[in-house]
Amino acid sequence: MYTYKEMREALDERIPEILNMPYHLDTVGFWRNEEIPTYCYYETLEHLFIDLITGTIKDDGLLERVLDFMEDMANSEDWDVRNLVQIQILDGLFGLERDEFLKMERMLCPETSKLLEESKHRFYEPNGYAPKKVDSPNARKKKKKNRK
Repeated sequence: MYTYKEMREALDERIPEILNMPYHLDTVGFWRNEEIPTYCYYETLEHLFIDLITGTIKDDGLLERVLDFMEDMANSEDWDVRNLVQIQILDGLFGLERDEFLKMERMLCPETSKLLEESKHRFYEPNGYAPKKVDSPNARKKKKKNRK
């Protein structure tokens, strides 16, 4: 398994396609000669995973490698590595459309799935699962008027 200090090299080695992604190149350009913080570095993996889930990128082999890599991270004994996959990758998935979120949820390996479950309490359900219906301002005015 990995330690937090090894995570940048591990990503480059396990998912080398990352290095040519426009988002990664933009990140490198932004940080120029400074060391890119690991969480910023991993935003590229989040974007890649979302592109694979939504079908923007169609590559089943790459999707499998991303899922396996995330599972290895989720199985790490290093809390910072587990936190990296949970906060930087999984938490970003709560903005997916409902069908895409459910598709992604079914794909996850066991430990990664557990981390996603732990994240759910911090978010409303994905788009389309609103926890309760919120009345529009006009509907609230009507209810208030009807109470009088």
